[in-house]
Amino acid sequence: MKTPTNDNGKKKLLLASILLLTISVLIIASQQSQYKSLRSKSCKGKILTIKHWTPSQWCAPLQGCPRQICSALNANIKNNEVVIMVPRGVGGGEIYSLEKYKEGTFYAELEFSLSPGVRYAFFLGVFDEGEPQNEIDIVEIDVVNESMALVSGAVHWSANKMLWASPRKALSETSINVTLTWKGSNLSVYVNGELLWSWSNKELKSFRALHIYFNAYTPKESNKKGTLIVKHVRYFKD
Repeated sequence: MKTPTNDNGKKKLLLASILLLTISVLIIASQQSQYKSLRSKSCKGKILTIKHWTPSQWCAPLQGCPRQICSALNANIKNNEVVIMVPRGVGGGEIYSLEKYKEGTFYAELEFSLSPGVRYAFFLGVFDEGEPQNEIDIVEIDVVNESMALVSGAVHWSANKMLWASPRKALSETSINVTLTWKGSNLSVYVNGELLWSWSNKELKSFRALHIYFNAYTPKESNKKGTLIVKHVRYFKD
């Protein structure tokens, strides 16, 4: 025969479980609501004119950077979209905004091929004015095989000082929308409506205004071609 004490304990445990589940549901609903609000803002934000952006041209074996040629010939602009090609071997392309931005909501729609060994990136940075070379890696997508990639983000104070890096998550979609919100000392990144990473640090308030960058390249020798299509880049300032 069960004692009343045991029954009371089980009831308390059940109530605690229900409360925890309710809180979890509310948190998820809050995140989804926040994302919908942010996406609505970003879609109403300023559409950036990509056709005036600048393709990069470099061949510099810098520490911590890809050791290959980044050719302007691999970044082609058409109808305010960018197509960045990654040839077989070692190489790639990159393009960046002429304007610089600090804080606000950044939004882009990306399409890419699952080409093993290729990396695609959407990030903010400033590299032409000496240190500190502030950088926010919104998403870095490393293709593992023809069915999956790993996506992550990071924040750098300078070329030799990483402040933080997010865990890597599996990604099977090849068409994604990415939103970064940067407000004061807080960063949050969403991919297809789901929170990818968030980070808060007072050093963000000291960051410079940054260019918007997109690139695609092979960090090491690869026999696969890759393609990144960038479209619908928007910026919204709160």
